This record gives sequence, C-alpha cells and structure tokens, in this order.
Amino acid sequence: MQDKSFFELTTTRPVAITMIVLGIMVFGWLSFSQLSLNLMPDISYPSLTVRTEYSGTAPEEIETTISRPIEETLGVVANLVSISSVSKAGQSDVTLEYNWDVKMENAIGEVREKLDQVFLPEDADKPIILRYDPSLDPIMRLGLIGGPDLFYTRYIAEEQIKRELETVEGVAAVKVKGGFEEEIWVELNEQKITLMGLDIQALRQRLARENINLAGGNLKEGQTEYVVRTMNEFKTVEEIQNLIIRLDNARELRLCDIGKVYRTHKERKIITRLNSIESVELEVYKEGSANIVEVAKRVTEKVFGSAEQQEYMKKSKDRKKEIDKKPLSKQELFRERQLKKQMTDFVNHSLPGDMKIQLLTDQSIFIGNSINEVKNTAIIGGILAVIVLFFFLNNFRTTLIVGLSIPISIIATFAPMKLFGVSLNIMSLGGLALGIGMLVDNSIVVSESVFRCREEGDAFVPAVVRGVKEVGAAVTASTLTTIAVFFPMVFVKGVAGQIFGDLALTVVFSLLASLGVALFFIPMLASRQLKVTKIAKTSRTPREFFFHFESVDQLRLQIGYFVSRYRKAPFIGTLLMIILTPFWLIYIFTRFIIFLLLNLMSKLLTSFMLLLGGIIALFTFIYHKLLSKPVNIMLAYFDRGFQVINNFYPLVIDWALNNKGSVIALSVVPFLLVIFVLLPALGSELIPEVHQGEFYVELTLPVGTPVEKTVEVIEPVEIFLNENELVERTATVGGIDLTKISDREAGEHTAIITTKLKSSRNPVKTEERVIQDVRSKLKEMVGINYKISRPVLFSFKTPIEVEIKGYNLHDLARASKETVKAVSEIEGVYDVKTNLQTGNPEVQIIYDRAKLA
Repeated sequence: MQDKSFFELTTTRPVAITMIVLGIMVFGWLSFSQLSLNLMPDISYPSLTVRTEYSGTAPEEIETTISRPIEETLGVVANLVSISSVSKAGQSDVTLEYNWDVKMENAIGEVREKLDQVFLPEDADKPIILRYDPSLDPIMRLGLIGGPDLFYTRYIAEEQIKRELETVEGVAAVKVKGGFEEEIWVELNEQKITLMGLDIQALRQRLARENINLAGGNLKEGQTEYVVRTMNEFKTVEEIQNLIIRLDNARELRLCDIGKVYRTHKERKIITRLNSIESVELEVYKEGSANIVEVAKRVTEKVFGSAEQQEYMKKSKDRKKEIDKKPLSKQELFRERQLKKQMTDFVNHSLPGDMKIQLLTDQSIFIGNSINEVKNTAIIGGILAVIVLFFFLNNFRTTLIVGLSIPISIIATFAPMKLFGVSLNIMSLGGLALGIGMLVDNSIVVSESVFRCREEGDAFVPAVVRGVKEVGAAVTASTLTTIAVFFPMVFVKGVAGQIFGDLALTVVFSLLASLGVALFFIPMLASRQLKVTKIAKTSRTPREFFFHFESVDQLRLQIGYFVSRYRKAPFIGTLLMIILTPFWLIYIFTRFIIFLLLNLMSKLLTSFMLLLGGIIALFTFIYHKLLSKPVNIMLAYFDRGFQVINNFYPLVIDWALNNKGSVIALSVVPFLLVIFVLLPALGSELIPEVHQGEFYVELTLPVGTPVEKTVEVIEPVEIFLNENELVERTATVGGIDLTKISDREAGEHTAIITTKLKSSRNPVKTEERVIQDVRSKLKEMVGINYKISRPVLFSFKTPIEVEIKGYNLHDLARASKETVKAVSEIEGVYDVKTNLQTGNPEVQIIYDRAKLA
C-alpha cells in the first residue's frame, strides 16, 4: 500500500514532477556550458626527470660524478617503482617512476629536498626537475618568417607577438624558439695577452666588475630623501672596447688593444625552419583548467583576426577605390578611420615589412572535429533508436514519451559530470553515445507494463500506478547490474583507469538519470490524457492582446480613486494623505512594475505556446497529407516481417529443445573460432594512432653533429617533401630544448619534420602514399636513422621496447646491433633503433707520468 501511494504521487502531482525535471535540465544545461572541452581526460603520468647539465664532460664522467650520486640519493624516496638514468655528453637525465596513487606535488617536494643533499662538481649546473604531463604540450605552434634577418625576427617574436599573445585569456605562456639570440663576444688575442702577462680569468673578473648596477642606500638632504644607485652597466660595444685593462708607465692598455669585441648570437641549440626557410617558432601553452578549443579560438582571432576582420581585409581594396571616387566628409572620414583601426587590430596585420605568421599545428582543430563526430554519432544513434521504437510500438504518442527519456537523461548527466570534474572529451562523450541505446530500455519496460495493465482492463491512472509498481524493482535491479559493470572501472589504476574513468562515470550518471526518468517522469506523462478542445473566440484583436496590459488599467483606477478621496478628505485627513503620498506612490509604482513584468512574461509565454502549437499543427498536417501513407505502408511491411519471425521463432525453440547437443556444438564452435583464430589476429593497443593528415619524420645523425650541420644534412628531405603535390607545408625543429622532457636520444644531432598534408577524401591512403615515398628517399641517404610516426592521443613510450642489460659497453653495443637487425626483419615492424650511442667525438690528452715527474 505504501508503494502504491508513492507511485500515485508521480501521477497525481504532475506540476511538481515537471518542475523538478525542468530544474534538473536547467542545472544540466548550465553545467554543460561550463564543462571544459579536451581531446582526452586529464592524464597525470607518475614520472619525474631530474636533468643536470655539466658542459664539456664525457658520458662516462657524467655517469660517475652526477648520475650515480643522484640515483643513490633519490633511490630511497617513498612510493618509488623504478629509477633509471641516461648519461650523455654534458647532460644527465635521471628518471623516477612512482605508483599511480602518488600525489606528484608531494613527490616533487621530496625530490627537491633530497637533491639538496647531493654534492655535485662546482662547474655543474643546478639540477632541474621536469615532469611529464601530456596536457602541458603546446596547444598551438606558430611560425614567423619574412624578417630582414633572424635577429630582428626573434626580436619581433619576443617583444611584440609573445607579449600580445600572453594577454589572451586562458594563455599561460608563449615560448619562442629559433632565430638568433643576441650576444656580445670578447675575442682575445692569445699571443698578445701572453706577451703582456695577462690572465684570462683576471680579464673576465675585470669585465664583471665594470658591468654592474648596485644599490647605494639612501641620502637625506633637507626634507628630501634620495635613493642612491651606482649605474655602471655597458650600453654600447664601444664602451666595452675602450675599457682600460691596466696602466703601464702612464700608457693606457685598453681591451681593444688585445682583442675584438663584436655583436653576434648565442650558441644555437635549436634551429626551426618552415618550408625549408629558416624561421622563428612560437609555442602557445594554455592554463591548467582552460578550454583548449576556446583558448585556441581566441589566439587565432588575435593572430589572424576574427571572421569580420578577415572579411573587412578582403573588401578593403574595393572600399578604398570607392572612397577615392567619392570623398568623405570629416565625420565620415573619422568613422572610417575608427572602423579601420578596429578591423586591423590583430597581430598578423601589424607585423613590419613582409613578415607573416603561419599556423603550424593546432590541437583544437582535431579536438573540435573529433568531438563533433562523437556528438553527431550520438544524435544519429538517438534518432535511429526513436525510429526503431516507433516501428515496434506503432504508436506515435508512446514513442514520443519514451523518446523524451534520451535528451532528458543526457542533459541531466552534465550536472554530476561538472560536480565530479569530468570534462567533455572523446571518452566521456563516447560514454554518452554508448549509453544512448540503454537510456530507453527502462522507459520501454515501464511503458510496456502500463500498456499491459490497460489491456487487462485497468483504468487510465490505476494502470500507470500498477504498471510502474510491478516493474519498478526489476528495472532498478537491471540498471544497477549494468552500473556494477562500469563503475569498478573508476577504481582501476594506471593509464587505463585515468582514460576510461570518464567513460565509466558518464555511463553510470546517464543510467541513473534514465532510471529516474523511467520511474517518475514517464509515468506522469503516461497518466495524462490529452484533450483537444476548440479555442473560444474572443473579441480582442491581436493588437489588443499583445499591446494592452491590464496593469496599466489598474494603475489608472488606483490613481483616480486616490485623487477622488483626496478631494473629499477633511483637513487632518488631507494632511496625512500628503505625508503618506510618497510611500503610497512607491508602493503603487513597484506593484505596477511587477505586474507589468508578469503581464509581459505571460504574453511572451502565450506567444511561444501559440508558435509551438502552430509548428505541431503544421507538422501534423504535413504528416497526415504527405507522410501517413508511406509510413503506414512501411509499418505494414515491418509488421508482416515481424510476424514471420514471430511465427518462425517457436519452431526454432522447439528444435533447440529437442536437439540439445547440436545447439551446444553450434554455440561452442563459434566461440572457439573467435578465441583461437579471430582474437589473436586482432591488434591490441591502448590508444590507436589517429589519421588527421599529419605525420612526423624523426631523423638522427651521428652523435656530436652540430645542429647547423644537422639541419643542412636533412635539407634534401625537406625539399623532397615540399615538392610533393600532396604536402601543404613542413615545419622542422633541429636540436633539443633542454627545458622539456624529450626522447632520450634527442640532441643537436636530431631533428623532427612535422609534415601537414593537403585535405583529401581519403586521408589514410594519402598518408600511406607520402610516408612510403619518404621512406624510399631516406633509404637512399647514408648515415641517417629515421622514424616516422603519426600524432597519438596519448603516448609515453614506444610500442615495443627490448631491454638488454650488462656491464660491458662493447658487449652491449654488439648485442644491440644484432637485436636491431633481427627485429627489423619482422613483418610489420618499422623504424627500429637503439638508444646506445657511440658518444661525442673527443680529443684525449694522455700524459706520460715519468716525464711529468
């Protein structure tokens, strides 16, 4: 009896149920507008890299003096899974991998404390801690070309473009790479300083002492207090050249007498090129919680202009011709200048000379396309689900009621997604698309139960109550069993847990929402009998209905009533009314405004309902006049086919019951075929490569090759790619950025060519064709190792790694070469390489101890 009254509440309180559903949908829609849009869920890989630079040092010395002490000190930190190191010429990388449940902020603090206890050589740089996080990759890469020289191009990139882009909302930082960074070189004549008995170290100290700014405290004079500063920095190259080194018998010895001072650039670690032309590259990084698509859109508009600005620039020439033909007045000319200033306020237009910016990569394009594809798939799936429902239910009203459970459940899902920090990404939207087919299951069961109760003779409302009561527990149990399959994925550790956790949560939230809709909203709609009555005629014209407000009449009546009372009142009454008049007027006008707004809202709501009713009436008219016959024919054929299956099904069941052995054999044989034949033939990977018309060519030259030589050697590959008719552009980065985690083999001898292809109908075949051409070209080049890869949604290591351990480097080198040769011969394996490098070429000075003694 208690259950019955509970379900009666859902049918006898339709307004309350409707308001609750509308409230949930409002919260869901607001949450949807605030959800961040990303390609993948937030993934935090529990890994840290401690990088230490020690210039001019061989790998063996790096391992002995830096890598081993750091490994021994950090090997005792908590929750550590493994620790490894790579020692290269002038650089040590110690990598620490932790458990997945570790808070990396605490781990970084502990590593920093331990590093303070390590005693490193005095000339070694301070260790820096790098953290791997896919979300920290740049969301956009821009290439700047066209400057008179690379000094000026770098200057414009740093002082103009970078500063403007860092003001864009959501941009955390902009990093500039490539070009020439200005530096002053002092080149001494070794023969002269030797003859004069000068010490290079003393000269360096002399330059340092002369190039300083120091605070000199405060100086009080009368009632004024001055700040004293010693200003002694070099401002020009001439000042450095004329620096007095010492005085010999009243003769001044200047720096220019023993050497040269000139402007040049810093030693280059990175060279960037765009379509074989050397350029300056800008990397744009977003803030942690910012929406990639929104940030990229704002950056694009800031750099290349909005759609309106681009349209204005296209028509600017025609507009200028019109102005030349017909001169404008001063006021029109002022407006035209203001409009031009507003429409040309973007970076690419304000660049000096022939300089221009090109977009190299943009994550938001692929993210937007991927998200839209998932959205469209979900929408198409929902429409197909409703169509299938209509064919089986053969009732438009019931189909509409059940179909409403899909959008309501989806919109209601966004609110808990916001509360649990789930972003809109491929996995969460995939969970919604996966759950769409299951969202209508509960509603179908409830509707079918109500329909059965109606066939058994129950009245309209009692049929709804009894139908929901009989299947309520079963529907709840069925939903909970499905939730029990997905919800444990939230607790899975590792990359899989972080990736598929959003999918699991989304499915759980949508199923719970569909359960609530099936048990409360669907019964409320099913218990309503739609009665269509004719609208009573009214003498009011549409103009009177939309423009006449009852609150205005009420205001007139009350003012008239007040004036009549005021005329008839005695002296004391008149005095009181005069005193109370301001308060009365405030009350009357406040009430008037409130009722005026209510009248306006009611008229707007009435207009909307009339418009909606008109649309429904138009659709009904079109359906009855044009679509009803084709739909009825399709339904008739569907019913015939379904009836054939319905008649055939009992025969199949009877045969199965009488031939149990055959049924088991027919079940086991396909199962074994799938397990032992088809399943091993399927590939397996965490996240597949994506085809977005882009791939990377990673080139490795012998260790010790300068970055200038590296870019020169790979130039034929760039030219080959640029001459390909399928390639849109190439962007090359030669060298290494020491402030970022990169491949262990990366250095000045490595380069990456990012190749963007032109759009085509079949991007997969286009990519394969260009990649095969590139491989053929690279096989002709001697001394270059290469690897070709596509962008991946998430990647930290190579697909297959073979580790060879030992103590003898010569044996390891021999074994690694044999392994590379053997693995390369395996079908389907490409671009195999070893990370054991020969090391930089070095000049060794070996003393004869006897002669030294």
